[in-house]
Amino acid sequence: MKDLEKFINIFEGLDIAYGITKKSDEINEKGKNVTKSFTITKTPIESLWQDHLDGKDPGLGIIPINKENKCKWGCIDVDK
Repeated sequence: MKDLEKFINIFEGLDIAYGITKKSDEINEKGKNVTKSFTITKTPIESLWQDHLDGKDPGLGIIPINKENKCKWGCIDVDK
């Protein structure tokens, strides 16, 4: 199994939608790029996952709850 396939398997979630976050060049008062996030109602294809791992914009957000309302993984974001 390829590394990408392993990653997709670990972070498997809803297969009919995903989130993306686009980063602008504008900087906010906290010194971070201003972003815009939204949901796309399509299957997240492999190239989106690979671009995410390669650090390309836009960022990919997998919805962790699947069609059966089950969750395989979770995460938190801690900012300092």
